[in-house]
Amino acid sequence: MKGQFFLLTVFILIAAFYIGISPRISPPIAVDQIPESLDFIFDNVLNEYPRAVNLAMNTSKNTVNVLKNFSNFVKNSTDEMGLNFSIIWLFVKNESENVNITVGNFLGYDTNVTLNVSGNVKHIYVQSGVANSTLFVSPPSKFQLVLSFNTTEKNLLLEKHKVSFYGLMKMEKEGNSINGEIKA
Repeated sequence: MKGQFFLLTVFILIAAFYIGISPRISPPIAVDQIPESLDFIFDNVLNEYPRAVNLAMNTSKNTVNVLKNFSNFVKNSTDEMGLNFSIIWLFVKNESENVNITVGNFLGYDTNVTLNVSGNVKHIYVQSGVANSTLFVSPPSKFQLVLSFNTTEKNLLLEKHKVSFYGLMKMEKEGNSINGEIKA
């Protein structure tokens, strides 16, 4: 009986020693130690958009709604980190012999967008946080798409029977800014 009591006492003392000393050996991870560099977060978001597009196409009947929700999620998450995030994206999808182009505007302001599909030009007004669509009738199987808004113009070569996603993304923090393109 004395031996069991002795072993129990030794076990309790050892446990108390390790519990008391363990914070000194391995301190808990502080929130400041999590990498929050602008480059790290930018690259993460840049890599997640194509995954969000694929997930939306595979799991939802309303891909555009999922992309809007994802863009709002990224915007809210980056706001909490003190980052300024903006993106304008295009979701291009075949509908029979036509092409539907949806523009998602998450720039933080309303904008006029000009879309030129192989010479067929359409102008659409897209409010901030909204996505608007337009239909191009019977474009060629490979077509040139020119996206123009504000002072930005981008040329894309796309295929009619292939779903495409393109985005222009910007992230800023404390005077530092990163711009990038997303193609999926």
